[in-house]
Amino acid sequence: MSNEEVKTRRTVLTNALGVAAVAGVAAFTNFGTGTTPTMAGERRWDREKVKRAIASLEEARDELKAADRDFHGHKEEALASLEHSLHQLHVILENE
Repeated sequence: MSNEEVKTRRTVLTNALGVAAVAGVAAFTNFGTGTTPTMAGERRWDREKVKRAIASLEEARDELKAADRDFHGHKEEALASLEHSLHQLHVILENE
């Protein structure tokens, strides 16, 4: 693998993990209760944004799984975190 390919792959992984972290935090801090009427000051959430976050998390998971290295021992923990986040987001979508 060339240096340019390594840099590109590293950038993709870094961006994907950043998206995963933001999506995980956003899912648990900013979203309201789905389609039910909102109370004063409650923010309604955008189901499509959650679906896009899921797609990004799945892409990050697949990229990490395909990687030939373990990222200094962080690969397995990152994969477990991604799986947990994906599960929680699917539960939110199913139970809104």
